[in-house]
Formats: sequence, C-alpha cells, structure tokens
Amino acid sequence: MVINKTKQLFGEFKLQGNWTIKTQSFEGDYCFNGNIYISREVHLRIDKKIIFQMVQITKLLVEINNGLDYLIVFENSKTKEKLFFIDQLSKAMIESGDFLPEHNYCTLLFSNEY
Repeated sequence: MVINKTKQLFGEFKLQGNWTIKTQSFEGDYCFNGNIYISREVHLRIDKKIIFQMVQITKLLVEINNGLDYLIVFENSKTKEKLFFIDQLSKAMIESGDFLPEHNYCTLLFSNEY
C-alpha cells in the first residue's frame, strides 16, 4: 500500500528551520508539477532555501509514490505554525483535457491564509 511507504519516508526528512513534513492521511494522484505560487507571507517569512527544500521533498515523494494527496502539510516544531502546499489538478484531471494549462499550479501558504 502506497500510504504506508509514504509514512515511512515522511519521517526521514529533516528540513532547516525546525520544519517537518507531516504524514499524509490519503493517497492521491497529484504530481505538484505545475507552476508554483508562494504567498506573500511565506515569501517574507520563510527562507528561500527552506522553500526550495519543501518543493524538492514534495517532488521526490511524488516520484516515489507515483502521486500524492493534493495537500502537503509542513509544521514548525517550535512555533507549531503550519504551511500548506496545495496542488490544484490531479494527474487524471490534467489528462482529461478539461482544464487549461494555466489551471495546473500549486500554492505554498500558511494555514491561516487558507
């Protein structure tokens, strides 16, 4: 089962700035391969290297698991703040041809911005 494999890998990643990636509750076929948008608040408060790590870890987990749930959650172990990385279109939605290419994007934002 893919989700068990993912749970094992999620705990392996250590990010800078006390950020950890939370284990997903659901499987999915989201690939996080569209344009990436970062909220103004994230841009101002989170180091660019940490943002890059978050994107790279997400892409690695997509590759390992052949897709993920649409929502990735990162949590700061000290402040308990959460970041949401949200993908708009699943692989099936993209392949359906019902959506324009510009609808394929991901957004990284603080949970309170959602």
